[in-house]
Amino acid sequence: MKIILFTIIVLPLFLQAQDFGEVLTSGPNPNELIIDQFECVGNATTNCDLIQKEIYLEVGDKVNEDELSNAKIRLQLRNLFKSVNLYLKKGSKRGNVKVVIEVEESSAVYTEMTIQTESHESSKSTRDSLFLTVGHRNLFGLGKVLQVTAELVKGEFDNKSKNFKLDYTDPNLFGSKKLYLNLNFSKNYDSIGECYDCARKNEETTYQGTLGYRIFDFSYISLSSERNRYESIYESPQEQKYTFESQTEKFSYGWNSEDDSYFPTQGEKFSVGFSKLRFFDMFMPTRTYGYDTNYRHNWLASKSNLFVFKFNFNQQDSGNSSAPSRWYSVPFQYAYIFSPNLKSGVLRSRAFLEVSPNFFELPVNNDEVQYAKSLLTSVGYTMEHRSLGILRLYLGYWSSL
Repeated sequence: MKIILFTIIVLPLFLQAQDFGEVLTSGPNPNELIIDQFECVGNATTNCDLIQKEIYLEVGDKVNEDELSNAKIRLQLRNLFKSVNLYLKKGSKRGNVKVVIEVEESSAVYTEMTIQTESHESSKSTRDSLFLTVGHRNLFGLGKVLQVTAELVKGEFDNKSKNFKLDYTDPNLFGSKKLYLNLNFSKNYDSIGECYDCARKNEETTYQGTLGYRIFDFSYISLSSERNRYESIYESPQEQKYTFESQTEKFSYGWNSEDDSYFPTQGEKFSVGFSKLRFFDMFMPTRTYGYDTNYRHNWLASKSNLFVFKFNFNQQDSGNSSAPSRWYSVPFQYAYIFSPNLKSGVLRSRAFLEVSPNFFELPVNNDEVQYAKSLLTSVGYTMEHRSLGILRLYLGYWSSL
């Protein structure tokens, strides 16, 4: 009799007294539950409103498990967090839930360094490059990104280049979940070591802006405008200076469902763009229309073995020739993923081997097209170090097919 009374009276009271904040592990179909609140956990410096903007659901909507999974990927791609976890807790009443976004923040200041060498079989030349980027990816706790990149290049005939770029990104323009803005300014200086009857110095200044809008889960459309100013100084037979400008407008569509911006192991990336390039202040002003498409797919065969397939295509039609110029490549990459070595400070790392056949179609005369083929074989290593940030080493070799 005591057992029956306990079952009928005491046990229901005990269950009702349980904390409604416990994680939902069973019950009705989650997609039938109603969201009555969002909660952020672990965000010491990042505004919770910024985190919620990556979830395309509102209070009052039904829970969508697919959207929550996609939101986790979008948050990871921000590179603001070491880890992201989304789960449901009991809401204010039956059938309602609270969506909890639990994050572990990473450092907002980041550095990237790339050391790159490319050799060419045909010209017996080598091009060495050093890239260094320093940035902040969470200005004011709102996820705005500001970065500076410097590039030093030494090519054949002692040609040298110094390039600087300032880049700013607002991923949520005017507080929007979907609208974003990118602005950048760059300055390039080239000097020619050995040259006869050609420009000894070239200077290029570029202003570029992109306005984009996110659609669906990972897709976007964007419109960009770029203004370039070129200045060339000739020293033979006497010093002369030539200046001209160009303007490029481009419309793009694409998507990115990769799970990480530095070390993707799954998902794919695609973009297609249409552009118009105009030259000014030249003897014969011209217009060029372009089309390009790029695709990359990641396939993780096992914990340590990754295969990547790529396809790139570019076409330019200047209007001065009946045949456009075309270039396309079909790279295939194998990458080996190393286990973390926390003792030495290496958080993530991988080595890769890539083989990339390249095909070119270049108009020579109005009715003639020159075909060329080449093979780019490259090896590289990428790691994320606790103190040094992202470090990339790259070695490439161009040969004829």
